[in-house]
Amino acid sequence: MIVWVHAGLYLLGVALLAATYLPFSPATVDLVLYSREKQIALFERRWLLRSIAMLSLLVVFASALAEGQLVWIGLLGATTIVSGVAFWIGYVPSVMSPPKERTVLSAAEGDDLLDPDETVLGLYYEGEARAYPRKHIARPHYLPDVVRGASLVVTYCVLCNSAVAIRAELGGEPMDLLPITAPDNNIMFLDRNSGNYIQQLEASVVAGPDDGTALETIPVQISEWGEWKRHHPETTLVSAPPQSLRDRIVARMLDTMVAVPKLEARETPFHSLTTTVDDRLPAMSYVLGVERDGERVAVPRSVLDDSPVINETVGGTDVAVLYDPERGVGNVFHRRVGARVLTFRPASDGPDRAVARDDETGTYWTLSGEAVAGELAGTTLEQHPHWDDLFWFSWAVFRPDTRVSGLDRPPAE
Repeated sequence: MIVWVHAGLYLLGVALLAATYLPFSPATVDLVLYSREKQIALFERRWLLRSIAMLSLLVVFASALAEGQLVWIGLLGATTIVSGVAFWIGYVPSVMSPPKERTVLSAAEGDDLLDPDETVLGLYYEGEARAYPRKHIARPHYLPDVVRGASLVVTYCVLCNSAVAIRAELGGEPMDLLPITAPDNNIMFLDRNSGNYIQQLEASVVAGPDDGTALETIPVQISEWGEWKRHHPETTLVSAPPQSLRDRIVARMLDTMVAVPKLEARETPFHSLTTTVDDRLPAMSYVLGVERDGERVAVPRSVLDDSPVINETVGGTDVAVLYDPERGVGNVFHRRVGARVLTFRPASDGPDRAVARDDETGTYWTLSGEAVAGELAGTTLEQHPHWDDLFWFSWAVFRPDTRVSGLDRPPAE
């Protein structure tokens, strides 16, 4: 009878520990493909579940110790070691924390750290350019920073190749973000100061006191270091490599399992989805995502390779997508300059760095939105918020009503 009691309490303890671990580890999330709502509910109750689990296992240990049952003591010891290691290197809320130290380098100093073809996440905010090595931000998924006096958080989810910066405050209060899990392959954060849950690709609060609140975002460009410097020679670079043993182990694991070249070579997302994959485009193909006033548009890279300048209207706002097919870099701008709405075309005969020419004034424009020749020379286009070069499946999962630029077929019902 005692053996059955021990077995029942042991299984209860292990099951409750597993419930607070499996949905929150990249290695095991596919075993329990829970909805976002269920993951949040489990996370909210994690301490209660763990307390019951530890009490159950403690009762088994105390009884086994009193009766000299070495088998149970050994089993409990092995369980403790295995679960401890698992939580130490595989539990997202524990391992995805930003480096404690970082250094802001000049562009010249950055050349000593990065090769020209290494990928960076580029931010241009209030006239200041700053880059973050993708290899330094892929593990923590986010990096707090202060640019032009503004508190920002640069976020990146390697499973979606999605990057965006957000203002690190809500309702006038600072944010303290903690990555907790990745519903449908996209990182979700808890703001420990407010209790709000934030889905990165929605850039909004999806649960908590401020549910439904949209966050202020700043576009992040995914680019090679050499190309980013070419367009922003005054840029700085934030170096924040993993420093602790655990961070280095986790970074190596992620680089081995989910390096971007490996992901883009797949036909399906790395983890299973709770919904079907929109088949209008290959799941792992790249798109630029633009949204405005309730309308969403995906611009496939395959379309941009053939038509590197696209004039669009999204949510009643006129925008232009400028793209350099040779370098694989794009940007999105408002088309209105003063009282005029400009219409852009590719510029094959313009000055160096020019990628577009507008019909209305004959001005030549760079990929950074700068007018380098013509009537509007010296003008800079206003950048429009967008998502740069993310995997199609992720945009379609979180924007299921999206339109696809260049395709006639409407979204699947």
